[in-house]
Amino acid sequence: MLSRGGYDLLEQRIMEEKLKQQMDSTDSNEGPLNPPSPASRHEKWKLARTKLGGKMTSKKSCYC
Repeated sequence: MLSRGGYDLLEQRIMEEKLKQQMDSTDSNEGPLNPPSPASRHEKWKLARTKLGGKMTSKKSCYC
């Protein structure tokens, strides 16, 4: 869920996590790393509505 900092802080956390994963998956002898791609809109939306336990903040609504 979002707290203080909103989407800016969420995007920063996503970028740090992607960079960490990239550093873990490559050897340090390969040279400089390319910066990770920015988080997509749907990725930020989904993470903003996910609780720490992994459940979504609201139930799925169906307008069938």
